[in-house]
Amino acid sequence: MKKNAILVTALLLLIGSAYDTHGQTVTLGDATFDASSDQTGTKWFFPMLPDVTNTYTGFGDNDGLTKTERFFLGETVAGVKAVKRHIEGSSPAVPVEDWWLAAGTNDDLRVLKLVRGGVVLFEATANVTPPLLLPGTPTDGQTWELFGARMAVEWFALSFSGERFKVTETSGANVSCHHYHAGTGLTQTESGSSGWRRAQ
Repeated sequence: MKKNAILVTALLLLIGSAYDTHGQTVTLGDATFDASSDQTGTKWFFPMLPDVTNTYTGFGDNDGLTKTERFFLGETVAGVKAVKRHIEGSSPAVPVEDWWLAAGTNDDLRVLKLVRGGVVLFEATANVTPPLLLPGTPTDGQTWELFGARMAVEWFALSFSGERFKVTETSGANVSCHHYHAGTGLTQTESGSSGWRRAQ
């Protein structure tokens, strides 16, 4: 009977250590998260407020199209409460995407899960560091990998309307540029003469 109790206790400890938790934190690979927080930080370039919908209008090849992103308090992924970012467009050419995002304790914004067109492309585990979507403190020339694409901070500036920065995404021969504004989030994405502009 005593052996069974010891075995059950050991098994519970093993299950509980699947994610390295220390109080209110969860460690996934090399990234640490506040397990109970699914809100954005005070200084963030990607504000994710629940029930907020952002609309983007297309230009160039995307002229006449629209797409929206909406944020929800998402499900828990790998022991971390995440914010779900749902993207859909006015055309089948814009795939439906769901991103589960969470801030690390260093304010870096990480991707905990990505589903595109109903297919799970990534889901975080205890041993895999969730990929970086945006650095908490961008610096000129900073680079990282995101799902096979090379991301680079092309410039970072403090303007009269607040901090702004531009990220270049290179995937093979395709180059896209993403513009962010502190407190607003993504304002424009372009690839050549086509892209998306924030409508409001």
